Amino acid sequence: MTSRARGQDGRTLQHHKGRIIPSNARDGANGECVPQANLPHRVVMRHAGRRARRRAEGVRGGTPVSTKILEVRDRGTLIPVMAIRLEPATDYERKLLRRVGFAQPERYVLLIHLAQLEVQHDHYAWCSDRTMGEAHRWIIDHFDELAPGDVVDVEYILCETSTRKGPEL
Repeated sequence: MTSRARGQDGRTLQHHKGRIIPSNARDGANGECVPQANLPHRVVMRHAGRRARRRAEGVRGGTPVSTKILEVRDRGTLIPVMAIRLEPATDYERKLLRRVGFAQPERYVLLIHLAQLEVQHDHYAWCSDRTMGEAHRWIIDHFDELAPGDVVDVEYILCETSTRKGPEL
């Protein structure tokens, strides 16, 4: 799809496949296309049209995602995990997450077992219910208190020890 517009200097500009180029298709000594950053804002926004309106209406946008890499520790176990909390930024994102089963997306934390690349959003779905299930449940409840690199000690959570384990690395 190709459309035409006029730049501030009066040249006819052509928009094709996400790039705005001059009507003669080349500019400059090297014959490269003109990038959007070098063109007037008015011309770029005219061609962004529908995308810009959708972003302004909040239909599409960057979802803020909270990600933390943690250590899960248990008896003789160190499991590196990545915790990702779903935080829909717009009503559209909230509705989309609700449509696929996340009724309260703010309460869901995706936990990724980095060594096995297993991902769960439900703490009951882990094969090792004691280690990963308990750790996942605790991470959901205390996500805001955790800092990247913190240790989630399952023995301490279950009151089997009186002191928390420190990071091994």
